[in-house]
Amino acid sequence: MSKFKLNLKDIPQVNNLMRRRLLDFTSEKFYKKEIEEKGIPFFSEEELRSIEEKYKDRGMTKKDLMTEIYKKGWQIKENTIKSYIQKGLLPRSLKRVKTDQGMISVYPPIMIRHLNFTRYCLFSEDTSIKFLLGIIKFTSIDDKTILEEASLEIDDSGMSGDDCINSLWIGPARLRDEGLPWVEESIEAAFSKNKDKRKKYQKKFREIREISDQLENKIIEFENLLKKNTTPSEGINLKTWIDIRDKLREQEEKS
Repeated sequence: MSKFKLNLKDIPQVNNLMRRRLLDFTSEKFYKKEIEEKGIPFFSEEELRSIEEKYKDRGMTKKDLMTEIYKKGWQIKENTIKSYIQKGLLPRSLKRVKTDQGMISVYPPIMIRHLNFTRYCLFSEDTSIKFLLGIIKFTSIDDKTILEEASLEIDDSGMSGDDCINSLWIGPARLRDEGLPWVEESIEAAFSKNKDKRKKYQKKFREIREISDQLENKIIEFENLLKKNTTPSEGINLKTWIDIRDKLREQEEKS
């Protein structure tokens, strides 16, 4: 079986149904073999479950995430993590919390599992997951995928993001994670000694935050509407895809 390289755009995004189908691939023989026999430093299913249990109540901060990554021996920059989030390959933060060091983002405990999946797709020496994704690419498609692929053929006029849906998220995500917390802290600092002004500006600022939340909800509704029209193959589970892969490989070996 010849090897082929996956690009970021080839990897199913976090909210894609097929990503959820494939996310449990860490229990499969081909994955365990690569870790146990070849010593490839991806996370085992047992390690992932342990991490998810550890952070299930409070979620993961970026510091927690980098700690677990470095313990595994991965050399990955925070900017790379940020890029994966922006591209929809890792979950966005669940919330922002205030600490002594300022506002920080809190991510779901499954963050490491999604990161492990993404890095495996990109750097694994085994072709199994790439082969499965190759099959899926030609047998399942939804309106969100059609829209995204069409947007790649259109002049983006300087917009950021790999496709129109990613571009749609960049503004609201930066506003929520960076702009709003910055303004909130600035109001506190600027008017700490003027209670009346502080309350007046905070009240108006809450209206902006509410509109920001509404915008994100509308984008999510739009994505969900696009994804409703899916082919029957979207419902096939991982075991079935692996069976298809094995049969195709057997045919290739016989030919």
